[in-house]
Amino acid sequence: MVDASVIATAIVAAGNVDYGKLVVGCAILLLAMVSGFVGVFILRRRLRDCTPQASAESFSLQDLRQLHREGQLSDEEFERAKAQMVAHLGPGGRSEGNEGPSRQ
Repeated sequence: MVDASVIATAIVAAGNVDYGKLVVGCAILLLAMVSGFVGVFILRRRLRDCTPQASAESFSLQDLRQLHREGQLSDEEFERAKAQMVAHLGPGGRSEGNEGPSRQ
């Protein structure tokens, strides 16, 4: 395979350089690179905005257990909150709105 620098050197040495075409080619290449960068930037921002974020108000069963151990939740409050959390997760431990791929 011939190296591109060898070809470029041969063209320049021959004196057959069309600088207009060279500038247009470089401009097209630069435009393609900038467009690609902007496209990736926009795509990453949209994907980041679509990703569900855990709110500061949400907590896990482990947090409930800690509150119960610290005495901030009574036995009745803990059981009620745990039942609500389990009911929200639905069967299989997944959220009802996010069932994932089905198994067949």
